[in-house]
Amino acid sequence: MNLRKITSLWFTVLFSAFVASPAFAQRAMKVRFVADQQPLLVQNADTSVLGFAGGLQSPYFGNIDLDNDGVEELVAWDVFNDRKMVYQRSGTAGNYHYILQKDLEEVLPRMAAFSLFLDVDGDGLTDVVTGEDKLRVFFNASSDSVRFSAPGKVLKYQTPDGDEPIVFQIGEQPTMADIDGDGRPDVLVFDNNGQRVIYYRNISKGKSLLFEEVTTKWGFFIENGLNFDISLGAAKKAHPGSRLLALDQNGDGDVDLFVSDLSSPNAYFLENGRADNNLKVDSMVTLYTEYPVNNPIEITYFPSFSLADVNFDGEKDLICSNTSSSPVLNGLVWLYTNGPQPYYDFELSNKYFLQDQMIDLGASASPAVFDYDGDGDEDLLVAGVNHLSDNVFSLQVVGLSLYINTPANGRAVFTLADDDFLQLKNDEYGLLNPHFGDIDNDGVADLLLGTDKGEIYYYKNNAKAGAAFNFSTNATKIEGLDVGTNAAPCLFDVDGDGINDLIVGELSGNLNYYKGGAGVTFTLKTENWGHVKTNTFYYTYTKDGNGNIIDSTKNYLSVGGSHPTIGDIDNDGKTDLMVGSAWGKMYFYPAIDVNATYFIPDAFWYHNQYYNANFAKDLGEYIKPVFCDLNGDGKTDLLTGTFNGGLEVFGTDSVMVGVAEVPAVQRNISLFPNPSQSLVHIRNESNFPTEITVYNMQGKLVEKRQLMAAQTATMAFNSGIYLLSARSGGKVETFKFVVN
Repeated sequence: MNLRKITSLWFTVLFSAFVASPAFAQRAMKVRFVADQQPLLVQNADTSVLGFAGGLQSPYFGNIDLDNDGVEELVAWDVFNDRKMVYQRSGTAGNYHYILQKDLEEVLPRMAAFSLFLDVDGDGLTDVVTGEDKLRVFFNASSDSVRFSAPGKVLKYQTPDGDEPIVFQIGEQPTMADIDGDGRPDVLVFDNNGQRVIYYRNISKGKSLLFEEVTTKWGFFIENGLNFDISLGAAKKAHPGSRLLALDQNGDGDVDLFVSDLSSPNAYFLENGRADNNLKVDSMVTLYTEYPVNNPIEITYFPSFSLADVNFDGEKDLICSNTSSSPVLNGLVWLYTNGPQPYYDFELSNKYFLQDQMIDLGASASPAVFDYDGDGDEDLLVAGVNHLSDNVFSLQVVGLSLYINTPANGRAVFTLADDDFLQLKNDEYGLLNPHFGDIDNDGVADLLLGTDKGEIYYYKNNAKAGAAFNFSTNATKIEGLDVGTNAAPCLFDVDGDGINDLIVGELSGNLNYYKGGAGVTFTLKTENWGHVKTNTFYYTYTKDGNGNIIDSTKNYLSVGGSHPTIGDIDNDGKTDLMVGSAWGKMYFYPAIDVNATYFIPDAFWYHNQYYNANFAKDLGEYIKPVFCDLNGDGKTDLLTGTFNGGLEVFGTDSVMVGVAEVPAVQRNISLFPNPSQSLVHIRNESNFPTEITVYNMQGKLVEKRQLMAAQTATMAFNSGIYLLSARSGGKVETFKFVVN
């Protein structure tokens, strides 16, 4: 059973009958999160606007115009995380980049298992074909606005007993192409036994789609057994699990075929000899076990195929991606660009297509924000799970990655400083959820780590308030606290007594409330704080002899994956709560009464500016939210970790963050440019001599000198992130700068 496909009503209307009761707490929503300007990511000396695009695992790609402007977007649907993403072109062919368009994601229909983007009914509009074991098409019914018919129409073929659905094995990828040259897309799919390819010819008229079965032995080839041998002419395939892509690769008028297999990282190419040999039927005459010949496809596990114009030159390019749920660091999405010839001329362009522009840490990204270097802006610490080696069967462990923020022009700019912060990969944790808060109530934030075993550890921060973090060498376990599995801690003074309490999410979907005491002691108050429950549910029904429903039972799935973040995000003096879940939805609890029995959630936290409407936005699975202010503009940002190993960011529409503003400080030192390519100019703006010291991120002194009043020094640095300390009289200022 695919749990993501179960219809979920969640809590949107669960407690409407109890609104008047003092045991419940709710208010009208006045905060909406929106698709805001994204932070920048400096990676491999390049600056990317896609750094917070959520990561990729197993995407299918296609082109479709979703905003009715006459220009097709690049669409990715990731089967691993059930996540839709829309990339819009900025610039021109040969000089372009992509911008993530979150508001256009809601235009797309719900997809399952695989996706194809093509004009099925010949009306000139791109439709969406998808399905888990039956082919289903969502017709593009756009006119003044873009929309798709719902529900999707199941593709059927004629039989003597009536029309039957075109079916395929779960896990396989059928393909559609014009096999007979009549201008209409036909269907190729392995049969139910996983032995041969069936050809269904399109005999439709308009949207009254209908197909006929032409042959169960199309191409006269068969895949053999688990070793992925292919015989041209006969044999038997011993297992289901193949992916297909049909195209006229050499432009000779017949359709060739790409085939991949569950057991292999390679893709085979079968060349059709019908046209060249004047054959009456399609027959595969040549088999390439490595293709393209130069730089053949070799994806980590079970390659999939997509055709899409990624560089907007009018030619369809080939994108192959991994289809395993095993977290791997990049190398999952291979792009073969197509040349201008009247046939497909694929050339390997990138093994990390789009991934090389993102924060992508494998799987289960979990973020936390903190001012690591004490310079007044928020840096990032992100946990991510991946393999210790390129072998997908090797041990999976979690590590912490540190990203330093150097804001520019009102925009956060993050650069990777350490991909194994605190060297935790050696400890072989299966999962970590980091969080920063003052656990011992000494006025400075410490680092908390929730583990897959339900335990919570902390690293004490030995620095003074406002200074760069200085963690203790070893982690300390919080004794007497165990929530079961996948602890997600959040420190907050729930009862207002001046001592921080702990709210802890867990795999079971509830929130645990631990009251804080003297030192680092916590006492469990309730395992069901606010009756928050992020588990999706479904109904089973009891029927009488006539088939009438006489009773129903509500069944909760045992997995909920609750992940809380808490704060006063609109500065109204009231507590706001956002909880991520294992099922793609997040639930916003505004202005809660922390003593209420029930908190009333609003799943429609996202305001889509394209539709000017609110949505319960689906972000995939195991979403991990954090309230923060990444760009320092005084407004709340919502940072989310994704199951795909990346991050996404949302802003708020003109709502102030519930924290005191920091007054502007007159600096005695100016530093420019930042980021720099090599040379950095440092000017003493004061009337006094100032001592300058510069350290790298490993704490090594790399520069020390004195600047006289109004003096400017030009210094050259290697690539990296640096901290500059300026001492003048009794005042010390710190700066952070990046050299690419």
